Amino acid sequence: MILKKLLWVGVCLTLFSHAKVVNAIALTVDDEIITTQEIAKIQKALHTTREQAIDLLIQDRLQNIAMKHIDVSQDEVDERIRKIAKLNHISVSKMQKIIQSSGASWKQYRQNMQKNMQKAKFFQETILPHIPTPSQTALEQFYKTHTNLFVIPSRITLKRYSASSQAKIEKFLKTKQTKGIRVKRVEKKVSTLNPELRKLFLGTPQGGYTKVLNTGSDYVVYKVLSKSGKYQLPFKESKEMVARQWKQAQQDQALKDYFAKMKTNTHIEILRK
Repeated sequence: MILKKLLWVGVCLTLFSHAKVVNAIALTVDDEIITTQEIAKIQKALHTTREQAIDLLIQDRLQNIAMKHIDVSQDEVDERIRKIAKLNHISVSKMQKIIQSSGASWKQYRQNMQKNMQKAKFFQETILPHIPTPSQTALEQFYKTHTNLFVIPSRITLKRYSASSQAKIEKFLKTKQTKGIRVKRVEKKVSTLNPELRKLFLGTPQGGYTKVLNTGSDYVVYKVLSKSGKYQLPFKESKEMVARQWKQAQQDQALKDYFAKMKTNTHIEILRK
């Protein structure tokens, strides 16, 4: 969660780059500065208090200092952008137009992408190696004390699109034209789904499309229409999810501890409150 918030800091500062806020230096973190404009942008974008926004920005600057040695090439940025475009079934040029229509320049988007990739690489190289492998007992205890994290929708309503070839399904995803495509509305009970389909449907946002599936007899893609009800996953059915949540909690704590230790050895000067 902390890592996601830090990644969002860069996104927010880019998207709100034209906000009309009086700008001045509010803090310095060693040689890195934090402006009043940046604080206001983070407050607005993430709906946080000023203190929370400042804390996130301090962590962002601490990470900037810590990852100065981490390199992400322009080729890596290009590859990441191609993957994002492919996942959304659009071309890079179409993606560029969408980004620009949001008010951000393509150059800003690429710079933000590069910085976020640096942050992710920093996290993988600096934090992840210190996360231990959990024992069965640790996972069971985590499940018992965080049962609310393992409540999922009990029913999912979908539209099933199928065709005799993958090319036809890929064409449908680009054009949304259903000529030659079989369409059927279906409702799935989550408790009866196999783990792979359950993960696929739950991981697809409402209104989104799943990846293309080869059933052996045809090619299928699902559009998630709605998710409803509540189903408490038993521990034996949610081990993988429990492990992910446990790991996330450990990562958040490790990241928090890392920045707390780094902060004590960093000169932070408040110029404006």
